Amino acid sequence: MSKAIFEEEQQFRQWWIWLILVLVLGSITFSYLEAENHKITDTITSLSIFTLVLLLLLTAKLSTRIDEKGIHVKFFPFHFSYKSYSWDDINTAKVTKYSPLGDYGGWGLRFSFRGKGKAFNISGNQGIWLETFSGKKRMIGTQKADDAASVLKNYLKNS
Repeated sequence: MSKAIFEEEQQFRQWWIWLILVLVLGSITFSYLEAENHKITDTITSLSIFTLVLLLLLTAKLSTRIDEKGIHVKFFPFHFSYKSYSWDDINTAKVTKYSPLGDYGGWGLRFSFRGKGKAFNISGNQGIWLETFSGKKRMIGTQKADDAASVLKNYLKNS
């Protein structure tokens, strides 16, 4: 097989997520300042949850690699190593448009209740769809759809 390789790393960059976080932090701060007899434990709990969500969004990274061995995906902090799908195990692989909200209920590490399997996505509506011979279905979000399609085409015609 040829040496064509596709690599991509994505992080959360949606402006609306950051707007929501700012509004939530503002709401927590406002309720703390307005409450006459507030409980410090409530404030600590609220700020702790906010901080955990913020850390999750700041550290989340979707890494995708397509090479001569197959398709590899890692969604940190949920995966510490790559999940690999070898060319021998892949029945179908293609780049396609999809609806993150409609098909998987949003972005992140998602599970479809409509039989579409798992999704690993951070933004956008294009992804690498793969289905294994054992029936596993995966949607891996990409911001480089044309590059991914070119590399997939190269490996699929050589297999």
